[in-house]
Amino acid sequence: NKRAFDIMLRRAAIVVVPIARRPHKMVVGTTTVAEALELGACLITTSTQLTEGWIRDGYNGVLVRAGDVAGYAKAIESVLGNETKRTQLRLNALDTVISRSSTEALVDGFTTVATLAYHDKFSKPTRCR
Repeated sequence: NKRAFDIMLRRAAIVVVPIARRPHKMVVGTTTVAEALELGACLITTSTQLTEGWIRDGYNGVLVRAGDVAGYAKAIESVLGNETKRTQLRLNALDTVISRSSTEALVDGFTTVATLAYHDKFSKPTRCR
């Protein structure tokens, strides 16, 4: 269940999510990456256009080239052997989600509401009473 999964992500020393591209161009793993980041997990994942939009390698997660098994092994060893680094990656992951979510979501939300209100007000005939 979702709650148990979230607890496991929070408790894990590291969360490793290799992202795979399946037939028909379906990408598997990106939801888990987002959930891990949101929960402040120490995250190691595949470097893709999507993950690079949220994760800065070495700042709030560790990015590894797709298919680079040795790269994953090196990243895992590096992070597991350094508690200070794990803690900093976790804190920066949380900070990334909080700062991007609160600021960007509010701005986007207000922009959408303002745009809809503007178009609603000025695109329909109005009557003055």
